[in-house]
Amino acid sequence: MAKKIYSHILNNASLYFFAFLIVFTFDRHHRYEASTNPIIYGPFESDVAEYYSFLPDIFYNTDSTLTQNFKSNKRTIGMAIMYAPAFASGHVISKAKNVPLNGYSWPYQWSIRWGSIIYCILGLLFCRKSLLLFLAINQVILFIT
Repeated sequence: MAKKIYSHILNNASLYFFAFLIVFTFDRHHRYEASTNPIIYGPFESDVAEYYSFLPDIFYNTDSTLTQNFKSNKRTIGMAIMYAPAFASGHVISKAKNVPLNGYSWPYQWSIRWGSIIYCILGLLFCRKSLLLFLAINQVILFIT
């Protein structure tokens, strides 16, 4: 009986590891919120603030600070493109809740956090799928040779 249980666990080890990573991600998210001041900074600290700053500048600043940001910000715009769907959902929530549309209020913070978690989970899913495919192909190659 114990051998069947261990065999099942070993056959689905990647699935259990994936579940562990999801729980770990949510735990880290909760600890992050408890350790920082979400009202002032939220997720917009350090590098994230620089990557994210392109979005509020593009959509809310129409004066010369926009060109100034593009000249002074040494980060690439790639992460801002990845944050764009979460930024859009934060914008919709801000309009619905009558929160200031500045790009840094709580709906934007929450949407960026959850968007990052969703990207992480999707990345883990695709990593699992590709590893399972890779291992299956290697087993077929080993069987043939």
